[in-house]
Amino acid sequence: MPQSITEIKRHLDGRVQQFHCDLLHQDSEVTIIRFHATGTPYASRIHHSDGFFWPGRNYLMYQLFGSDNEVAGYRFDVCKDVRCSPDAVEFTDLLLDVVVSGEGTVEVQDEDEVDAAHAAGQLTPTDLAVIIQARSILVDEVASIISEAQALRRRLTLGSGA
Repeated sequence: MPQSITEIKRHLDGRVQQFHCDLLHQDSEVTIIRFHATGTPYASRIHHSDGFFWPGRNYLMYQLFGSDNEVAGYRFDVCKDVRCSPDAVEFTDLLLDVVVSGEGTVEVQDEDEVDAAHAAGQLTPTDLAVIIQARSILVDEVASIISEAQALRRRLTLGSGA
């Protein structure tokens, strides 16, 4: 039975969301967790997701699986302060998301939320610089980041898991 771990997502407005997950892998370079969507508001869109958290990177990746356990797409969250411990993965969400469909279409989302948060004074100049840099990395290198995660999954023999 997998070890439990909590994903803690901090929002700029002070809200904190916690998700109970399974720990799939953890070392100094990456923590991989699985969130089961059954019984949650996300269940209409996904069966489960595997989250890849890299300390030192200003983004994280969710590999999304449908009810058939096939990859349905990927979502990248731009973030800061990624911290991984044996009990939790924590980060502060910086609003911008990059979504890659199952067909490979890349879409940048929530730029309007970034603009609104900037206008409201919720983002520091450093936060804005992080968002701009992470957006550029994700748009330009999304295929290689996904390939990196897939290679890691194969090396660790994680499979899609039901």
